[in-house]
Amino acid sequence: MGTNNVTISMYGFAQYAQIFAIIIITVLIFTILLTLISCFAKTIKEATGLAMPVMMLVMVIGITSMIGGSGSNLTLYFIPIYNSVLSLRDIFGLSFNLVGFIITVLSNLVYFTLL
Repeated sequence: MGTNNVTISMYGFAQYAQIFAIIIITVLIFTILLTLISCFAKTIKEATGLAMPVMMLVMVIGITSMIGGSGSNLTLYFIPIYNSVLSLRDIFGLSFNLVGFIITVLSNLVYFTLL
């Protein structure tokens, strides 16, 4: 069996900055979604119940990115949560797509301001 040399030194400062930017923007999107759901709820229990489907949807989106999906299809980078997963997959896989990263950051910022 071959050995894979997976170390933290595989990634440079640029990759860590990109990961940080994607995570911060994704957290902003999640925060806005959960805040909107909480605004419509009348009790904390109802808010928790309404947030569960959103969290399940996010898990399904994360799983679907492992099954397939082409990084060459730039329209996928406009889907709010899926674009973050695709960008992180590209960064961790060392196949960085600059155009996809820019679309992800800008579209998530637009979604954040619109919500």
